[in-house]
Amino acid sequence: MNLKVNNGVFSKSLLLIVGVIYFLNYIYSGVLPQILSLVPAKVVHELSLWRLITFPFVPPDIESVVFFAVVFYYLASRIERYIAGVRLAIWLSLITILQGSVLTLLFMGNDITFAGMDGAAFYVLVFYSLISSKDRIEFLNFPSLPVQAFSMLLVFLWFGLKLVNFSTSGNSMDFLSATSSALFGITAGLIHYLQLRFYNNLMRKREEAIISSYPIPKPEELSMAHSNMRTMRKMYERQNQSDREIMDEDILSDDMSENEDKLNEILDKICNTGKESLTDFERKFLDAYSRRI
Repeated sequence: MNLKVNNGVFSKSLLLIVGVIYFLNYIYSGVLPQILSLVPAKVVHELSLWRLITFPFVPPDIESVVFFAVVFYYLASRIERYIAGVRLAIWLSLITILQGSVLTLLFMGNDITFAGMDGAAFYVLVFYSLISSKDRIEFLNFPSLPVQAFSMLLVFLWFGLKLVNFSTSGNSMDFLSATSSALFGITAGLIHYLQLRFYNNLMRKREEAIISSYPIPKPEELSMAHSNMRTMRKMYERQNQSDREIMDEDILSDDMSENEDKLNEILDKICNTGKESLTDFERKFLDAYSRRI
């Protein structure tokens, strides 16, 4: 489906806040980067633990800044369809702390500095590309692109510019810092998607088991009142069956793969925002689908 950019309040606010902090970093370039950057040796020996959460607010280079801005403007705002802004903020904070901790453990003996939002941006890029693989992105005045093609283009440009910088500057530590952050973000996005997929499959199997466990009354279990009104009951059942078939035909698609994709989307919504957030159409779709299987 072709979707325009969502008005993700948290994502757009985060972009503004990070932009202001990046501007302050350029003004106070002699102070803030030295305080906020992640230096594993200083975290271990000086216990400057705040660096585990502050290093994304230090701009590493222009390509990383642009990469982060594009990803969060076009993709993170769409994730808020599934995850409320507060929950997304908590997730990004936990991922940042985890990234800082992992990098500190891996590089505590190296003279290397980590900065920038590359890890968080790659996490958002991978997670959204997998969870909404059929979406399309409208970027400026270019023709809309599938989200996966859009993501691959961004990664190609980011990596190409990093190689150009490395070949001209020869600073292997900066290149190692950037690629390590990118690999962490890719791994985190992939693991999160697989975990969510596994949970959704488990919940779907539980729902199917519950639906299939509903007992069907036997004729001898019908009350005497129903037995005495057998003709009326049959007329009602025929009418109810006819109405239900019409409703199912209106809601369900003839293509079962489309029905399964819609079911997965509804189950994702239930997992993220609760069953109370479903629309009437989505509830009717679940009822129709449960009768179809």
